[in-house]
Amino acid sequence: MKRNGFTLIEIVISISLIALAFYTLMSFLSNTAFKNVASQQVLTGSFLAEQAMEEFTMEDKDWSTDYVTQETVSFGGDFSNYTYRVDVEYVDLDNLAGKAVAPPTDYKRIEVLVSNEAMNIPVKLTTLKVRYGQ
Repeated sequence: MKRNGFTLIEIVISISLIALAFYTLMSFLSNTAFKNVASQQVLTGSFLAEQAMEEFTMEDKDWSTDYVTQETVSFGGDFSNYTYRVDVEYVDLDNLAGKAVAPPTDYKRIEVLVSNEAMNIPVKLTTLKVRYGQ
């Protein structure tokens, strides 16, 4: 006698395959969503670092004094969960990564660090400000 339909083993195997495919798809989508959020935070941090750098370098500073590292400050408004710090040091032309041997010099390295609690690594933006002959 021939019966139509599926056996219990075929149904269990089918459900297992569907569950495995669903689990794989969901883990891929959740991983992608997590990376998108992290990318958005880094992009926002980069934008805020550029903004802070622009504001700081536009200010007319006295070149005869050295700057100390500013304390960490929070951005306001929608970006209040982001903080930034500006570090300014005199540097020598032959060693832009280290401090100047005999400050003041005509070169200052300005670094802006923007961080957020959710970001693993802070965004760091560095520029060099040069004073031309006075």
